[in-house]
Amino acid sequence: MNQNNFFCPDKLRVNRTRAHKAFLNGKAVHLFPCNLFPFSRFTGNGYVIDQYSEYDFDILVRNFEYYNCTGRETGYYAAFYIDL
Repeated sequence: MNQNNFFCPDKLRVNRTRAHKAFLNGKAVHLFPCNLFPFSRFTGNGYVIDQYSEYDFDILVRNFEYYNCTGRETGYYAAFYIDL
């Protein structure tokens, strides 16, 4: 996991495994492309997945990465954030 030092006072960046466990425990998980600044006025709250999502965690992440993580500018993988 590439650890960019973005300041998010009430969010914590985690790896995919920990995000999946948080998702299974009912917490909301925010997804961002890895090179974009999270929770800015341009990216908003990102793509939020929670216990009310229709699909499985892996399917949601795969679809997010396919459509949003498409190059060097945005990055090639998703960054996961959970609430503290």
